[in-house]
Amino acid sequence: MKKLIIVLAIASSVLSYGQSTATDFTVTNCDGESYNLFQEPDAGNVVVIAWVMPCASCIADPVTAFSVTKEYDPEKVKFFIADDYADHECSVIQT
Repeated sequence: MKKLIIVLAIASSVLSYGQSTATDFTVTNCDGESYNLFQEPDAGNVVVIAWVMPCASCIADPVTAFSVTKEYDPEKVKFFIADDYADHECSVIQT
């Protein structure tokens, strides 16, 4: 009976695994350059995006994520910060 329960649990886990698909977008970054999200993975790169609320107490986790990405090849791992509602100027986000 224990083996059956274990097999059912594993089968349930495998069958319930889903795959989510990212949504492509094209935006203009703070340097005025047009950027398309899917170009990076298509080129074999990894993209890390941190959506932030622009407040001093909200930045710790994105800063940590940025620090971790710097441990990898900067040509392969791309880090981006995005304003949560896209309602702040670049200077606020960059600060």
